Amino acid sequence: MARRPTYGYALVEQLGRWPLDDAVVPARRAIYKALRALSEDHLIEPQDSALDREPDGPSRRRFAATPEGERRFEEWLQRSPETFAELWLRLGTARRTDVPFLLDTVAAAERACLARLGELEPPELEELVAGGASWEAISAAMLASIEISAVAARSRLLRDLRRALTATGEGDPAEVEVR
Repeated sequence: MARRPTYGYALVEQLGRWPLDDAVVPARRAIYKALRALSEDHLIEPQDSALDREPDGPSRRRFAATPEGERRFEEWLQRSPETFAELWLRLGTARRTDVPFLLDTVAAAERACLARLGELEPPELEELVAGGASWEAISAAMLASIEISAVAARSRLLRDLRRALTATGEGDPAEVEVR
């Protein structure tokens, strides 16, 4: 809403296109609850528009950021994200002028992933099984393999995101597509 007036269902659809874990994507009900809370806090306000009245479908209540909402959004956008999901949220809400900050943020996250990947040692599952290791040791090794795989995948995603943002130039960072 800091970018352009929108409605709850559009937010649900947009979040569904982002590469987030299902556990991170809020339920539709939670999004509408958040919209209500933001409105009560005077950070967003309903917009009256002809676009809201659809003859073949339900009316949609569009919201836009208030000046205070804009100010708070700008403050939030300039803080470094604490989670991967928060990084994607910043990307989806950023404007062209935010690309340099996003590039720095993505590059830092990529470096952190690569450093973590360097710290992880791949377990020798075959050796553990052949050596008759306990199921606890084998389970721990399997979990370590999963973590290495997840960190490596996240690192590749961040690399691709950094490259896409770099190629965006004057484009809209919210339109960056990373697979």
